[in-house]
Amino acid sequence: MGLAGRWRCFRESEQKTRGLKAILPTANITVERDYLEALMSAPLDLTYTDGISLDSFVEHDNKEIWKACEYLISRGKQPALKMVQALLKHRGLDDIQVKQNDADIPLLKDFRSVLQRLMAKRLVDSALLQSSNTTSENSHQSLDAVKSAVRMAESIISERKPVAFTDLLADNKDYILKVQAGEIRAGVDTGYPTLQRLTSGFKPQELVILAARPKEGKSALAWDFCWTIAHQGPVLFFSLEMTARQLAIRSLSKTMRVEHHSFYKPGEVDKSFLSNIQRHIDVTTELPLFVEHSSTLTAAQVASCARRFKAEHGTLAMVAVDHTGKVTPRDSALPRPMQVEGIISDMKDLAVELECPVMLLHHLNRDLKARANPRPLLTDLKDSGAVEAYADIVMLLHNEEVERANGSTQKQLLVDVAANRSGEADKFYLRFDKSVMSFTEMIGIEPNGKQQSKGRGG
Repeated sequence: MGLAGRWRCFRESEQKTRGLKAILPTANITVERDYLEALMSAPLDLTYTDGISLDSFVEHDNKEIWKACEYLISRGKQPALKMVQALLKHRGLDDIQVKQNDADIPLLKDFRSVLQRLMAKRLVDSALLQSSNTTSENSHQSLDAVKSAVRMAESIISERKPVAFTDLLADNKDYILKVQAGEIRAGVDTGYPTLQRLTSGFKPQELVILAARPKEGKSALAWDFCWTIAHQGPVLFFSLEMTARQLAIRSLSKTMRVEHHSFYKPGEVDKSFLSNIQRHIDVTTELPLFVEHSSTLTAAQVASCARRFKAEHGTLAMVAVDHTGKVTPRDSALPRPMQVEGIISDMKDLAVELECPVMLLHHLNRDLKARANPRPLLTDLKDSGAVEAYADIVMLLHNEEVERANGSTQKQLLVDVAANRSGEADKFYLRFDKSVMSFTEMIGIEPNGKQQSKGRGG
């Protein structure tokens, strides 16, 4: 479960230990004192104080008692009642009434958990209160503050501990054996043999960058990936550039094999095809492919929508966002490269949180067309060197003329897997039939050589 989901569950389920059903406020003086009294009765055990600090207490007297207990524990001593009383008296605080409670020792760790949750709640509530008083000009700073508070809160209530490397290997043994036996896939099937060989599919938590100049076919290819992967699980496509109608007509063009521009021209589509439109729509009824089309979304809004989607559907095979340049940055006053870096970083965080691949479309610099060799390089990624830092897979697209076996030429789409964190980097060709928005992998064509065999559908 992601960060937001864990926090939501925490807010919904937090209850006072010992059977009380009321939702906890931001502080509970009784629980604070119950914890301290049980601590002074229990044998020395550092797990009883793990995650507890002075900020875990709100009431003044409880803070002072904790200071005394913490002092003794730091010196390897059990914070017994008499020693705590002696320290308080030495500090001139002998008016603070303290006692021990042997009966509550079994609940000590439960009390500790409640105090951690209360402190976490105070952090987030404070950030939310401050954000409600923030002007619209500083809203991005307010959002960052709330996000930071939520992460801090999670770290407070988390019971995670470092894991021994040998345990990690043991935990992944079954996964490795099943992958090797072909029982499960490491990632979702991309639909293209060469890409599948290079990447083993788009894997959970991977950020996949699909980059090209405008009109090179990156949106069409991204939609093709979504269409293929939706047959393996729910896919969420954020179309920040194309309209819902454009996507619908492109999909009908692909399934009906009718030139997509014909749908816009009266009388262009044969009546026999028009009578079958509903049949083609019915084919997609069970396809879990969902579209969010808006031209003004921030990375935070994309993440929020994706979290809700996964909560509703239980899983996500992939998220795709078209494209970086249409995502509203957190701070428009920052230099453009810093804005883009923030967007890409947020998309990588989303992939990790949702445990699914996230595909982000990205533009290439326009000046590559003026070069003697116009094939794109990683250095052509527009406005950001952060792509290489955060992306797990980077694919660069370029349309070029390919010499065929008979000496003629044909335009093909070069897919350059220029960066691949978990596999090989290589190039391959797709034939892009723009009229029906369809791609076919061309097998047997070298990246700058002649066609050697017929193409194979992808």
